[in-house]
Amino acid sequence: TAELQAWYDTHQDEYRRAPGRKIRYMEINREQLAATVGVTEDELRASYDANLANYSHGDQRRARHILLRVEPEADDAQKAEVRAKADSILARLQAGEPFEPLAQTLSEDPISAARGGDLDFFERDRMVPEFAEAVFSTAVGELAPVTETQFGFHIIQVTDSRAAGTDPFEVVREEIESRLKARRTQEKVGAESDRIAARVASGESFDGVAAAEGLQVGERFVERGNTLTELGVIRPDAVDQIFALDTGATSAPLDTRSGKIIVSVIEVTAATVAPFEEVESQVRQDVLEEKMRQSAYDMAVTATSGDWDLASAAKALDLEVQDSGDLAPGASPSGAGGGTEELQGTLFGDQVRIGDRGVLRVPAGALVYAVTGREPFDPVSFQSAKPGLTVELESDRKNALRESILTKLRDRHEVEINQTLVGQIDGIR
Repeated sequence: TAELQAWYDTHQDEYRRAPGRKIRYMEINREQLAATVGVTEDELRASYDANLANYSHGDQRRARHILLRVEPEADDAQKAEVRAKADSILARLQAGEPFEPLAQTLSEDPISAARGGDLDFFERDRMVPEFAEAVFSTAVGELAPVTETQFGFHIIQVTDSRAAGTDPFEVVREEIESRLKARRTQEKVGAESDRIAARVASGESFDGVAAAEGLQVGERFVERGNTLTELGVIRPDAVDQIFALDTGATSAPLDTRSGKIIVSVIEVTAATVAPFEEVESQVRQDVLEEKMRQSAYDMAVTATSGDWDLASAAKALDLEVQDSGDLAPGASPSGAGGGTEELQGTLFGDQVRIGDRGVLRVPAGALVYAVTGREPFDPVSFQSAKPGLTVELESDRKNALRESILTKLRDRHEVEINQTLVGQIDGIR
């Protein structure tokens, strides 16, 4: 514990807590209120009559499909390969295999695949021309020829048709009821939350109002920069509204994915360093990771003592030599866990020469490197390569820690026990 406390004392900026608000909140839940909302048969019929045009449609078909995507940059050989796969699937269907299981496992249209490929009813102009032509020229129950569109190759089966006309009330009744109930429920959520907020604003206690309304009260700490997504809050300025409140003040109802919440601020806190007791587990983890990074660095230094090259160092560390490829300033080798000022200066400084080698501390632990090539900056080439470099850098940063030497060391410590390191780690438990 003394070691943890010492680390905490010298790294307090890492445990600094932003200004915050301790809040209590109650939720007006849309789903619960929906059970209290009803729609009469007369209201359903009146809505149907008033919106008759919405239920009129042209000639329709219902179809299901299996999509095999073709990337826009695919060459002829790649397109031919996908086409051959589509032909194979069509042949399986023509031989009698059921459509739904194949669509669920092979289609690259995830939304329709989950429904066995079903696209429901649609009119001709809702689909791209090639797809529409294939569907509307195929009889119900039949399979269309493999069809190519801008999305790829489609294997299509027409499952139903519906002539132009107006859907009868009985067909769309459930849809109308669902829509009217959803609208009325939302209106009731707004009215109820305004009424409850007004009770609190008039002087009634927050907890007392919640109890009288049968609502649960939650409590949490909110820091500047939080989004409150765990509470379902959907407005990005919700935290700003909360921070504008003084202690004891109550917010207007805030929209959430499931309804609305009303928030009461019970404490205002300034920016501060979190007490050691609150962050002890994080401190413990930070100390452990620092020891593992130091262990990685020490092992790398040992492996590169005396006469060494990358092959001998890799063998000593039970790792493999990797080629970083061409790196631009600002980039870091895959597995390093990100860059540091030292890494940038060492690999991209004016003094760098082919053949330079050494060991660098990096976020993942240690990087044993050797410079094998160097090219002067070419602004024309840079501009043309910039989009690809951006994608590469983003990918590197997402995957670096998973591929890092630190991961390798964790595996090693589980199998090949380093007693010195274990003693160090045991000392902080």
